[in-house]
Amino acid sequence: MKNFMVKSVAALSVVALIAIALGLSGCAQAPKEWSAGNGEIKIVASTNIWASISVEALGKDVATAHALIYNINRDPHSFEASARDQLVINQADIVVMNGGGYDDFMTTLVAAADTKPTLINAVDVVGTREDGNEHVWLDIDRVREFGETLSAQVAADYPDLTEKLAANLATFNANIDDLAADQAELKAKANGAQVIQTEALVSYLLEDTGFVDATPTEMSEAVEEERDIPPLAMQQVQQLIDAGKISAILSPFGGYDSSSPEWTGNVATLGFYEILSMDPDTYEQYDKSYFDYVNSCIMTLEAGLE
Repeated sequence: MKNFMVKSVAALSVVALIAIALGLSGCAQAPKEWSAGNGEIKIVASTNIWASISVEALGKDVATAHALIYNINRDPHSFEASARDQLVINQADIVVMNGGGYDDFMTTLVAAADTKPTLINAVDVVGTREDGNEHVWLDIDRVREFGETLSAQVAADYPDLTEKLAANLATFNANIDDLAADQAELKAKANGAQVIQTEALVSYLLEDTGFVDATPTEMSEAVEEERDIPPLAMQQVQQLIDAGKISAILSPFGGYDSSSPEWTGNVATLGFYEILSMDPDTYEQYDKSYFDYVNSCIMTLEAGLE
């Protein structure tokens, strides 16, 4: 993952300041393992985002979910599974991965498992946009489809749980409906506001909330291919900022360094996590669930309009 710095002469919103402070803080201890639910079906997911989605869709009385990636100070893109992770996979009934090249290590772990758990690849289930953006967990319609597919599969394997699964899925879908209402409210406020993404993490959310991604194509391609951003693309971004056309610069958290390119101007800088957020020093979990996570992202985007 490449990281970028945006220098702003404007005061950032309280939400953005808190988020950036969390992203830049360091820590020495390790967080507690992430898990949720107390049901009989054991789910292991690559990230706590997908673990939370899965256990919410099936119900915490039906499933128990664990995540391999739950530390915000670890980059999912460079994650290396351990022998302990293999042991966790060995105990799973269902393994959930994002897919789309995001967490290929999961297929290796499942292939090496003593007992072969069912592997569900979210991208294979719900697909991506034409550009192949793999961050599908920020598309709530795709997440709804994933939840329904997962629930149907478990119902087929555990017919005695059909009634519970149906009730829990209805609750899951109602929570998705609430997120959709929040997104619609933000869309009315955004009204086509333009933003720049230093990495295409929240593209699906931008589409659903009425923002326009003004990132130059050459910049997006360079970041995806881990190349230096062409100077012309950097200039194009600066010109948009100077013209007052950009509401915010959006970046995944992961740390900034002095070698990162900078833009100047009166524009907010907003950060987004790829997993459920927590305090990087105490590891207190801020986002308790996937629904909290999406709400946090919506609030952060809204801050860019202030």
